[in-house]
Amino acid sequence: MDVKPLWKRTATAPGKAILFGEHAVVFGFPAVSLAVDLPTTVTTQAYDREPCTLEGSAEAFQRIPYLRETVRCCGGRGLDVHVRSALPRASGLGSSAAVTCGLAAALLSQGSSPLDRAALAKRSFEAEFSAQGVGSPVDTSTLCAGGIVSVGGKGYGKSLWEIPATGGKGPWKVDRLPDPGWDWVVAYTGSPKATGKVVSAVGKTVATSGTAVVEKIAAITEKGIAALFKGDREEVGRLMKENHHWLGELGVSNPRLEEVAEAVREVALGVKITGAGLGGSLLALARPGEETRVARAFARQGTVPFIVKISESGVRLETN
Repeated sequence: MDVKPLWKRTATAPGKAILFGEHAVVFGFPAVSLAVDLPTTVTTQAYDREPCTLEGSAEAFQRIPYLRETVRCCGGRGLDVHVRSALPRASGLGSSAAVTCGLAAALLSQGSSPLDRAALAKRSFEAEFSAQGVGSPVDTSTLCAGGIVSVGGKGYGKSLWEIPATGGKGPWKVDRLPDPGWDWVVAYTGSPKATGKVVSAVGKTVATSGTAVVEKIAAITEKGIAALFKGDREEVGRLMKENHHWLGELGVSNPRLEEVAEAVREVALGVKITGAGLGGSLLALARPGEETRVARAFARQGTVPFIVKISESGVRLETN
């Protein structure tokens, strides 16, 4: 006989792509991130029992630190979690943050009341930081807010919330930026990356060599924010190329990423690493109406491309 759950909640989170400023944001500089329509659905059921399970397996649940830390930070017991995602794992497109935010939304839900997105963003980042030990709130805040956001820096658009300092970094101010209404192309290279290890390696590089490169990236991000406010597609594409170059100088590119970027650069306004780097994905901005052409150029390089739109809603609770 099936045991009925105490409650059941389903949350859907978008993916994310960082447009400008990855890595620099960890050092107090701004980043710009896009919530994109590559959904992850997290269904959570609560039972009057222990332990927590993933797809019915307690062992599988314990293997995933993001699940364990989200339950610790948000409270919960006797949970069974089911995940369905359009995002490749370890792709730089926010797969772990989507699971974290989706589970946190279920645990923090207050019945029919709207989600407290500021509280959700803070708890989700606390869980993700605890799981990987390094990083910034770019992924979790982008998924909680939806749309296009800036994280860190001095504040550029409509203020959303502030994430408290964590691990000696921050605090981070999160603002809403204008969406010019463009489509984007992301492509998973097929090479997974480990965000925590890459961020730690960049931290050691900056500690040894100084902040000159992250300051270059920060300056590009400032110009990119201004270009978004103007809706200047050509300038955003040009700045993406610059940002990619300096990420290479920071040591987070590799031959595979450079080979793909070089091939796609011929048909796109801009293409760059998105996320931690050393694997993962690339983000491209096409000329108007040429997104399919760019996606095909990515596919010819053996990547998995997605033409994406901005997801305005961010994490949302579904009706069960």
